Amino acid sequence: MTLLLLCTMTFTACKDKNEVTNNDSNSSSNNSANAMTADQQKEYLENSGKQILATFKTVDQKEAVELADGLYRKYESYDWESIGEDLAQIDDGRYDNFFAMPGRLARFANGEQVPTARDILVFSFAECAYNFEVDEAKRTIRYSKSVDGTCTATFRDELGNTCVLKAWGEGAAKEYEYSYESTNRDGSKTTKTIQAQIPATTHMVLMQGKTEVINCAFGLDALKNDHIYVTFNLKVTNVAILFDTRVNSTHATALYEFSYGDQKLIAATADLPKYKLIDKQDNQDWEEWIEQYEDRYEELLRAIGAGYSTLNLMNLVNIKASISDGGLLYSEVVAWDERGNRNTKESVKNFCDIFNKYMYGAVFFPSDPATEQMLVKLQPRSYEGYQYNPETDDYEETTCYEPEPVIYFPKDKSSYAFEDYFTSERFNTILTLTENLINSYIDLDNEFDLGHVEF
Repeated sequence: MTLLLLCTMTFTACKDKNEVTNNDSNSSSNNSANAMTADQQKEYLENSGKQILATFKTVDQKEAVELADGLYRKYESYDWESIGEDLAQIDDGRYDNFFAMPGRLARFANGEQVPTARDILVFSFAECAYNFEVDEAKRTIRYSKSVDGTCTATFRDELGNTCVLKAWGEGAAKEYEYSYESTNRDGSKTTKTIQAQIPATTHMVLMQGKTEVINCAFGLDALKNDHIYVTFNLKVTNVAILFDTRVNSTHATALYEFSYGDQKLIAATADLPKYKLIDKQDNQDWEEWIEQYEDRYEELLRAIGAGYSTLNLMNLVNIKASISDGGLLYSEVVAWDERGNRNTKESVKNFCDIFNKYMYGAVFFPSDPATEQMLVKLQPRSYEGYQYNPETDDYEETTCYEPEPVIYFPKDKSSYAFEDYFTSERFNTILTLTENLINSYIDLDNEFDLGHVEF
């Protein structure tokens, strides 16, 4: 059984036969007397959720949504395909990313995608710094080479306000290369390669008259087989997102923050477990590189070290997770697997003990940062299943066991499966408030007649 199968087994959802058992053996809290009961924590979490949701004010984003809807109504009838074919002649398609950037930024903000190398290459200003202006009389776009190294697009909104989308670079530039597949008129494919000088930081701002709607800064520093650092700052009206990731051959860190006005709602950090990466040589094809990894699979897994992560929600709830030694965890899981009899209660309990020994997850309330309010553990769960009996050469119904992640409350030593604690009945108020908030934002958009969500 592979490690992937073991992990799949861990999180398989089956119907319980018995109630989840209580287990206080692995709690590391020295202050369980100060912790809240499961019911008290439900009330605390509900009140915290109300405070977080109350931060959002639909009216704050009304003008930005109206701007987007107005631009769609005003320019939807333009022949963008022919305009695109004309602009494609100047920069091998970089313009396409430039004009698509506001939409891509919205998808970044929604978590639907992450920035890629091509998002940066569009801003190789030494080669593709142009000024674009919508010609409303001819219903097309005029363009000219920029003299100041910036890239701008000028147009008018539905009310006649002048809007300017401007991008520029700062800091020392590095050379990068990006290849992509382009579709020709006859349907054939052509591979194109863009070589670009990318500044250390790329800035982009969208102004509607004198009002700043979007402000973005994207930093990139990469050295082959050594490191890649990416920073991403995005502000849309009064919503701000910060993302910072740093990866080298043995270590990776990540930082994420989400703010609304002057209130930081989410702050997350991760110091990922140490690892080993194998360099890919210039003359080595991908198959050889993958084979090299396969040959050293065991070695690389046993080299995984310690790591941790944190998530802070508006300084009301703080979640911590860690792994003390990934290599030892892997070794003990392999040894457990080799012993066989994996579906017995005792065997599954041993598997859970291994994970609980090296993996840690807990919830703290910042008002009492030394007290573990909840712990996440693995423990056995029973279900009715079928097991092969070699004596009868048939599958027979029997009681089986599998690991299940549960929430453990040190105060009253109770455990709940996630779906048993976070139910719609228990947290109905929060679900209703969340539903109402989402629908209030949907109501801002009058152009696309989006339907309401319902939980």
